[in-house]
Amino acid sequence: MSGSMGRQGGDGMAKYKNGHYLQMSRGIFKGESKSHFYKLSASACKLWMWLHELEQRFTGVKKDKKGKKKEVDWFFRSDQELADDTNMGTATIKRAKREFREKLEGRIQMFQIHWVDPKTGKKSHKHVTGYRFLGRKYEGKESK
Repeated sequence: MSGSMGRQGGDGMAKYKNGHYLQMSRGIFKGESKSHFYKLSASACKLWMWLHELEQRFTGVKKDKKGKKKEVDWFFRSDQELADDTNMGTATIKRAKREFREKLEGRIQMFQIHWVDPKTGKKSHKHVTGYRFLGRKYEGKESK
């Protein structure tokens, strides 16, 4: 076939025959003053991209323990896991998350999670952060 086959090509795969690609706003790269990302540090932008990748990896339709399908719209990660993923320090991760709270309000929900031991009913001492992306206003479109 001649002509452009579009973004994914004729076989439904992403460019370079890799089925996995990251879909996110180009505003993070443009540095436009109207962009919410213009106010973020480079580390916060890097973490934002990683969080998008993790969202696409860990959310979607999943099967629960009983085999029933359900929509999962959030994921979790510890600061140490994010530091390992991004090759940044945990202090940098914490600063970037603080930037999200201050500058990207309404775009991402971050909440602390403690695991409850099913045998004892006690909360874990270790906690992780849950993440949920809210709406897509920042990408120029509105969605749930």
